[in-house]
Amino acid sequence: VLLAPTDLAVSRTAPGRFELSWSAPQPDVGYQVSLVAGDEVRSTDETTYVWEFDGEPGGACFEVRTVSADRTRVSQSTAGPACA
Repeated sequence: VLLAPTDLAVSRTAPGRFELSWSAPQPDVGYQVSLVAGDEVRSTDETTYVWEFDGEPGGACFEVRTVSADRTRVSQSTAGPACA
């Protein structure tokens, strides 16, 4: 069973730039970071991520899911949404 990340935090550090961080639920996993109310999903193996937009959105909300090391399974539950 893949556990969801915990303690998701988001901060807007510049126009169009958001820094995300979370706690790993278990070792040797990856993560899917998604924009709430959007179609874009990005992948990372780290527990931090910088999401940059072209242009300047006023604010944004994000969710994070755990992905198995072999990239075949995704957690059903998410961390978030968290907004900045």
